[in-house]
Amino acid sequence: MIASLVDEPYCLSMDEVAKLTMRQVVLIYFRDRDRKTGVPKRIDPTWETEIDEEEEARKQFLAIGTFLGRSIEDLQAEWELRSNGNAS
Repeated sequence: MIASLVDEPYCLSMDEVAKLTMRQVVLIYFRDRDRKTGVPKRIDPTWETEIDEEEEARKQFLAIGTFLGRSIEDLQAEWELRSNGNAS
């Protein structure tokens, strides 16, 4: 993952990569893509005025889980268990 951040198109230095948060990495790797071309859509530079932290956490959980090969159905079921306090 790191190698693709220091190479084109991002060309970040190792110091810059080290300062990235998990959210920033997820935004880079798992951003929406054009359905026809597969090219990542442009990142909207505007900031949301009100962020639903629970929904953002859920999106990150699903994105990372699918990246690691888990099925979306399993991840959604696990999220429900965790968010309902039934899982450790």
